[in-house]
This record gives sequence, structure tokens and C-alpha cells, in this order.
Amino acid sequence: MLSSYKLRWRKRFLVVKKAEAGQKTALCLDRGRLYDCVQHTPARAIKLDLDLDYDSLLIWAEAGLAAGKTVYVSLPAALNLPQSLSARQWGIKRLLDRLAALVLAVPLAIPALVVALLIKRTTQESLLVREWHLGERGRLFQTIHFRIRDRHGNWLRYGEWMHRFKLDRLPKLLNVLRGEMSLVGACPSRLCNAAQTDRTLRYRFNALPGLTGAWQFEQVSRLDAVFLNGLDLNYLRHWSLSRDVQMLVMTLVFLATLQSKDSVA
Repeated sequence: MLSSYKLRWRKRFLVVKKAEAGQKTALCLDRGRLYDCVQHTPARAIKLDLDLDYDSLLIWAEAGLAAGKTVYVSLPAALNLPQSLSARQWGIKRLLDRLAALVLAVPLAIPALVVALLIKRTTQESLLVREWHLGERGRLFQTIHFRIRDRHGNWLRYGEWMHRFKLDRLPKLLNVLRGEMSLVGACPSRLCNAAQTDRTLRYRFNALPGLTGAWQFEQVSRLDAVFLNGLDLNYLRHWSLSRDVQMLVMTLVFLATLQSKDSVA
């Protein structure tokens, strides 16, 4: 199946936009030719227009991964991000993120192994699931988490319990170690959801996503795009290292409370 794109080289980026109907400069590519295009382009990175359909975003992201190219999505400029206002403290945060993830990886290796064995006993599908997410300043990356549902969307035997206590997120420490996520940050956004988000709210995706954050303590039913935007903006405007530590403590208390309620039940 052929798809039409408008390609443009800007500095080190190959910019990919949706071609308008009948546009003479449109380039028609099937999957094979698209992969060849990405593989041989002199550009070191790819920037995708979020107005592309999701299938196109996905294939360009996968082609970039296969070619070793960094892939971004085009976003509105984001002013007053913490890394711009407090560069030194932000650098400390990023260092502490990696150190903490490395330290946590050791004691959490045994629970992760137990979770992997439980999943292995209940499904023949792969243990890990990879999903495309938006990272800092629109950089695409794949999150890693344990499988808790089957291919039909049904919970695995222990899946709902694992999800409740966030055990399915343990492999995401690898995302923190790679610098793609933070322990505390904005709510992670899947590529499929970002493509459907209103243009006026897309600048939120410039923020670094976290394993936990203010959104962690809200009811799932309230996590619409507008509400998330408000939570993330409030977090970014008042960001500090002490606030991140407070958020981590609140997360531990939150999980302990869940476990206590489960024991009583």
C-alpha cells in the first residue's frame, strides 16, 4: 500500500509531513521504499508531523529505530521548562534518576523475576510489551513493561493484581537508566493518544515523562487531556528537587495503602 508524504530537509532533520491531495511534490512510498529512504538519508534525525495518521507515524518510528535514527514529533515551542530555568538542579535530577534506578534495580530484580515467571505460566505470548511514547521535547522512545493482558485485551491470571501494585512497570527502570524517563515527571503519553490530542494541548509533550507524578493519585476516569494538561503544567511551574522527593514518598505511601486495603479485604 502506497502512502504520500511531503519530505523536507531542515538542518540535520528529515521533516515528514502529510501530503495534500494532488500535491505535485508528494512522494509515494510503500513500506520497503520508506525503510530504504530512512536508511540512506544523510539526516541524523527524523521529525514527524503529528497530523500524520497513526499508521504512518508508527512505520516512520519503526523505520527510524531500524536505521538507528532519532525520531521526534513536531511540537509547539514550550517555554519555561525546568531544564531551562534551573539547568543546574535539573542536571542533578537527571543524575539522581539514573543512580536511583541503578540502586533500585538490584533489590527489585527478584520481584521482577517472580512476575516474569507468573506471566510465563499463564501465556505463550512475549513477557515484555513495547509501546511508543513521547519523551522530552517530542523524542520518541519505546517503554518496556510486563505483559498483563492477552492479545484480545483480557487480563492475564495475575495481570490485574500486578497492575494495581504497579509491578508491570518494573522494566521501565531501564527507560530511566537510558535517560528516556524520570522517576518523577509528567504523565507519559502514548504515540497513539498524542496523535489525537488537540493542537492547543500538544506543547505539554515537551516535558520529560515520569514513572510517577501528580497524575498517579487521580482517578483514571478524570485523566482526560485537559485535566492532565493542568496537572503537568502545575508540576512544571512549581518544580523542584524537594517536590520530586515529596512525590516519591507520596507514591510509596499510596502503594502501601493499596497493599494494606488488599490485606484487609
